[in-house]
Amino acid sequence: MNSVGIEVLSKPFLSEGYLEKGECHFVEKKLYAKHYEHPTAKNAPRIFISELLVDEFSSFLVNTVDSIISKIPKHLQSNESLIFSGTVWG
Repeated sequence: MNSVGIEVLSKPFLSEGYLEKGECHFVEKKLYAKHYEHPTAKNAPRIFISELLVDEFSSFLVNTVDSIISKIPKHLQSNESLIFSGTVWG
């Protein structure tokens, strides 16, 4: 699991009652995404979180992204507050 991926970023929405409603694979763009909706709050926004499939890119990009992620404070990685923390990689 990516320490800053969809599974981490969706946690605050899931804890508020959102449900996963679907997923999309954008093969050419190397993206994976999930769609969330709140089942009872009809005016709640729909949430769409996408994740770049970094491992499918060049080693240069993988290393660059790994370098950026390593700058995120460890207490925020895999933490549901990450999505509300702004730019955390410096």
